Amino acid sequence: MESTEEEITCYLCLNPGTEENPFAEPNPCNCRGTIRMHNSCLQELIAASNRCGICRTRFIDEGFTGVKYSYYDDGSVMEEINYVHSLREGPRKKYYPTGELWEDGNYVNDVILRVI
Repeated sequence: MESTEEEITCYLCLNPGTEENPFAEPNPCNCRGTIRMHNSCLQELIAASNRCGICRTRFIDEGFTGVKYSYYDDGSVMEEINYVHSLREGPRKKYYPTGELWEDGNYVNDVILRVI
């Protein structure tokens, strides 16, 4: 039997919400109810543009904690930076396109202390 309800999908990745990858609650956008985004997709959007592609709502990152990655065109990791409450804090690594370590540093309160 086919479902008559349309499956709700993420505005960015087009996948449904799951227990492992839930939608952001509440939906932080002025388009409330018209679009849904996974928490992880929302973090990527905030890092990339800080605005909704439909209503142009500006998102404010109120404390991202985790690792953000930059990538080369081929998909290999260019840089990884650790954040605590949106400040760069802890290890920072840069890599050559071959994957070899280029720089290894440490941030304290958003300031790089040393590069080895």
